[in-house]
Amino acid sequence: MKKIFIIIAIIGILIFAGCHKKDSNGDDNNDELQYFPVLIEEFSHTDCVPCVNVDNNVNSVLEYYESQGISPIFMEFHPKPTGFGDDPFELSNPEMHNSRMNWYYDYFSLENVPQLFVDATVLSAMDRNDVNMIQQIVENAKNLSKPANISGSAFVDGDSIRLQATITADSAITANVFCYLVREKITFATAPGLNGLAEFHMIPASEFDWANPAPSASFTELDINSAVETPAEIADGTTDGYCAIVVVQNNERTILGVARFDIE
Repeated sequence: MKKIFIIIAIIGILIFAGCHKKDSNGDDNNDELQYFPVLIEEFSHTDCVPCVNVDNNVNSVLEYYESQGISPIFMEFHPKPTGFGDDPFELSNPEMHNSRMNWYYDYFSLENVPQLFVDATVLSAMDRNDVNMIQQIVENAKNLSKPANISGSAFVDGDSIRLQATITADSAITANVFCYLVREKITFATAPGLNGLAEFHMIPASEFDWANPAPSASFTELDINSAVETPAEIADGTTDGYCAIVVVQNNERTILGVARFDIE
């Protein structure tokens, strides 16, 4: 009986040691990813065949970091560039997807999809089709500091999802603030477009409605408290999880801060 007790105790210790992880600072992380403030943005379309390769490359980069327990922040927008047909994501919120496209395309004189940005730096066609180059650009951005710190949380609030966040900076910054409710994963019964993809990740669904400061406004601290209704499902699609992403960006498109909050 004593031997059985000892064996059970050893097994218990091994299980605890295997499950109870700590990050590099010795803090409990509960096996959850730690997001570092680098923003990857992909512009795609369900009819865009070349977008599939870019999507696969981004997934490879994300998997590389996730294997280390960390991850950059990623969003995939689905606008409707000239010459393209309907996309179910764009149809669900055309203003949001197309305004984000125009925010970049007008400034950088871009056309069409795919397009890929790392911290608002547009990657060339050659770079976005090179996994190692994307990873190196992300790593370079990871080593740079940003002036805006973002803290907060997102949680279910009745039929809505509420975002409560505070943006702080050591000195005044002039910025636009974008707050998105994002579908973490959505799967369709059949591929909704010509590129054959039926599973998508990190697609913005809506924007949190709050008083976005004017482009000329500056602040050292800004509080956000806003809720949006949980979006309806897209036809033939099933959403698995939501998160909130806050982006602080100046008029030159420089990312001053970014944060992701998983729904509590």
